[in-house]
This record gives sequence, C-alpha cells and structure tokens, in this order.
Amino acid sequence: MNVLKKIGTGIILVMFVSSALADKKDDIARLMKELKSKDVKTRISAADDLGHIGQVKKSYTEPAVPALIEALRDPDAGVRKAAATAVGKIDPDVKVAVPALTDALKDKAPPVRQAAAGALGLIGPDAKDAIPALRETQKDSDRAVSRAAGMAIQRIMARGKKG
Repeated sequence: MNVLKKIGTGIILVMFVSSALADKKDDIARLMKELKSKDVKTRISAADDLGHIGQVKKSYTEPAVPALIEALRDPDAGVRKAAATAVGKIDPDVKVAVPALTDALKDKAPPVRQAAAGALGLIGPDAKDAIPALRETQKDSDRAVSRAAGMAIQRIMARGKKG
C-alpha cells in the first residue's frame, strides 16, 4: 500500500511541475509580447519581470533574449535601462549580449549606460571583450556611470582569476 501512495504522490508531483513549467512558458510569451506594448510602463515591467525570472531559471528566459536585445533600442530610456539590467541578470548568450550591451554603453541616457555597465559586470569573465569600452566609459562625465564601469571591470577581471 505504501508503494501505491508513493507512486500516486510522484504522479501528482510530476503533473504539478509540468503545469508550473507550462505556466512559466506562457508567462515568458506574454512578457515578450508586452515588451512591444505601446505603454512604456508595461514595457519596463515586462523587462523587469523577465530579468527576475531569468535570475531564478535561465532556461525559461532564453527565448526572450532577442526581444530584450531589441528593447535596448527602445525610444524610452527607462525601457532601455530595464532591458540592459534584465539581460545582465539572465546569464545570456554572450555572443549576442556583450556586443549589444557594449553598444548601450554609448547610450545618450546615463541610467542606460550605467545599467549596461552593471549588466556586463554581472556577466563576468565572458564579457572580457567589453573591457576596452568599459575603460572608455570610466571617463564618463556622469560619476554613477564611471563607477559602474569600474566595478564592471573589477568583476570581469576578478572572476576570471583562478586561485
């Protein structure tokens, strides 16, 4: 009888996990659609939510990376900032993310440049190709941006060392 209870519990658990996974995939699809909303607050919220989900489970948000990269070119600086932060949180494909974030270091809005530098720092040693651009960004007239660039370089270099 205990064996049947365990099997029943296992089946219920598998059904629950499968349902939760399907819900997450639906959430990601909805958030990707919201990144293209006409409402700025909706686009910012979608990028933020994708970043939070990606921190927990990278595989859920992998399909959203191209949409987040595209959001780095959004007309609104708040959306670009949220997208940069999200890209850094979700451990993206560096071949796509690092060049896009490096370009974002040249954004006209200081909060976007700061977020891009922070995201590159979160990526770590895999963002080493961005170090020359980050060194240039350290000369930024905005102190928060220059500090973020310096911290990003430290994170990239420190994590690259083996000890």
